[in-house]
This record gives sequence, structure tokens and C-alpha cells, in this order.
Amino acid sequence: MSGRERRIAFLANRIPWPTDDGWNMRTYHILRGLCDVGHVTVYSFADAERAAALTCALDDRISVRRVDRPDLSRSRRMLMGAITDSGLPQLAQRSAGLTSMLTGDHVENPFDALVSVTTFFRDYWQALAPRVPLIIDTHNIDSVNFGRYAAAERMPHRRWYSRRTARQMHALERSAFAEAAETWVCSDDDATEARTINGAGTYRVVPNGVDTSLALPRAESPDAPTVLFFGRLDYFPNSDAVRRLVQEIFPLVRARVPNAQLRIVGAGSVRDLAPLCSEAAGVSLVGRVESVWAELQRCHVVSVPLRVGSGTRLKVLEAMAAAAPIVCTALGAEGIEVEDGVDIVLADDPLSHAKAIISLLGDKERRTALGVAAARTAQRRYEWSAIEREVAIRCAGLLR
Repeated sequence: MSGRERRIAFLANRIPWPTDDGWNMRTYHILRGLCDVGHVTVYSFADAERAAALTCALDDRISVRRVDRPDLSRSRRMLMGAITDSGLPQLAQRSAGLTSMLTGDHVENPFDALVSVTTFFRDYWQALAPRVPLIIDTHNIDSVNFGRYAAAERMPHRRWYSRRTARQMHALERSAFAEAAETWVCSDDDATEARTINGAGTYRVVPNGVDTSLALPRAESPDAPTVLFFGRLDYFPNSDAVRRLVQEIFPLVRARVPNAQLRIVGAGSVRDLAPLCSEAAGVSLVGRVESVWAELQRCHVVSVPLRVGSGTRLKVLEAMAAAAPIVCTALGAEGIEVEDGVDIVLADDPLSHAKAIISLLGDKERRTALGVAAARTAQRRYEWSAIEREVAIRCAGLLR
């Protein structure tokens, strides 16, 4: 490795900028850690504006190589997913142009490592492996994720398709995990799931994190008791949670606390949620905000009624860092080192979730105690700067 700068190829299906959702945030900080090892070339389907902004944010320590997204229509991808062995997520990433660009760059100036965000890019790394060490950074165990989608889906045809996709993702992950030098997962729970799929793989926990320096001092809104939900609103696990919160949980809260308000904030389209929220008493569908931290500072309780998804939720870590009291499902807190009743309240069904919110709205002392404990846990275990160092150490170790 002496005599030239190490070169790392990084495959991502979109540019992780701005850092306004969990996927962007984790991917951005993984990139920051890799930049301490060598020069990173990001290969992605990206627009020029976001690519330039990311390069600027990382002080030109990366370069971005981009191609247009595959022009295969969604309906045709759906059909191919139904009749071939490839799942819809994998089909959505296939691009002859990206394959040619990646392999051509490697021939001209070989890469020392390849990092792939998710297993969906297996078609690309086949051209470089096994000569180039492969790291998979997986935000979710996708076969588990789609299996949970299927369990929550009420429409029979969608449930069938989700189950089929879960089986396709399981087969893809089984092959991919065996091919990687290391697979980075978000939690011990995800590592256990991955070993169940393929025990021959090498799995390292690289947790999600939070920048605790961004947290603002708590100053709860004096106007009305406020419940906050935040997250990307066009992402199915979040939109499903919002529907559950608005339809099943918050009406129970309002029955006991008539002046309670629910604020729903986050990036992404709110079109599908707007009719539901406009008809619900006390509910404000805010959408994108300038600062989630300001919302966390002023709310009384954060609700996370997730029942679909996998990985670890950055929304929970951000709420913890902000010392906001959290009521969360067990699935929502999955993989995060929290203790029920100490730094978070776990409540799965709508009635218990509503009761927990009502109790906290009426008990400022307990809200404060939960928030302080959660903030300490976030600072001790989930600070991004420490995770970036861990990323750099792991990647450098493989290159050695």
C-alpha cells in the first residue's frame, strides 16, 4: 500500500445529502470515516447539485461518479420481480452504464476496497471480487424487513408480493454475506439475523449514531401538551406508524388530555397522509422543518409506534440525545441499548402506548428523569465521532 493513496469505491443508490433522514445520515457518517483511510469514489444515481453539495461537505475528500437511474419502468420491474429470481430492490439498481464505469475505473487505477450500501448492488461487485476486499454496510436485514411488511400488509396481492420479495432478499443476502470480507450491521440483533441467513459470513456491529453536540437545552412548549412524531414521511414504516398513531393512539390521548397536540414532521411527500391528518382533532401534519432539534426541544413526549422495519432507528437516538422522553414499541427500540422505564418507555399495543403518553404528559419530573438518562446513554454509546473512528479502523485493518 505504500507509495500511493488508498482508493475506496463506494456504491450507493442515492447521494446521502442532505442528512435529513436516517439513511442519508448513516451513509454520510460512514463516508466520513472512510475518508480517513483513503480517497473515496462514490458511484451513484445522482443529480449534479446533490453530488456537488456532498463533495463540499466532505472537503473534497471524495469524488462522485454518477449515472442516470435505470429507465426500466416500475411496472416492468414489478413484473420481473414476480417472474424471475431477482427481487424488486435489486432490479431497481441495475445499470449497464454504472457497471461499465466502475469496472473501467478499476482497470485504469485499481481500487483497494469496495464498500456497498446494502446487498442490492451485488451485480456490480461481481466484476471486482474476489480481487478487491468487499465491505457491505447494511442498514437493515432486508429479508426480515420485507417479511415484516408482508405481516403488516392487509391487501392480499401486496402481501403475496412482499413475501416473495422477502424470499428473494433472503437468497441474495445468503450469497452476498458469504462473499463479503465483512458485513457491517447496525446492532447485535441484526448480526444474529444475518448469521441465521449465512453463518459463514463475518459480521461486525457498526451502530447508528447521533451528534450529541447538536442537542438544544430542553424548553417545553408552554402552549399545550405536545406529542411529536418525526421521520421521513414517505417511507412505509414511518407512514404506517403515523396512521397507527393518528387513528388508534392519539384519539385515546385526546380523550384524557383534551388540549393535547400531535405534531408530525419530516422530509418526503406528505400527500398520502394529508387527508387522514386533516380530519383528526389536534393533529398538525407539518412536513419538512428547518430543525428537528428545535422540535425535540419543545415537545413533551416523542412517540415511536413503529411495527415494521429493521435495523436501528436514528429518530430514537436523536430523541435520546435531545433528552426528550420517548414512548416506543419494542421493535422501534430494537438494537438500541435502552432499559424500559429508565431511559425509554416501551409500549406495543395502541392502548398501552396511549396510556404511557398520558402518564408522561401529566408527570414533568418523570419526563425529565427519562430524558436525562437517555441523553447519557446516547453520549456514552452512540456519538457519531466515535463510530467514524471505528469505521476507519475496521477498513484500515482489512486493507492491511
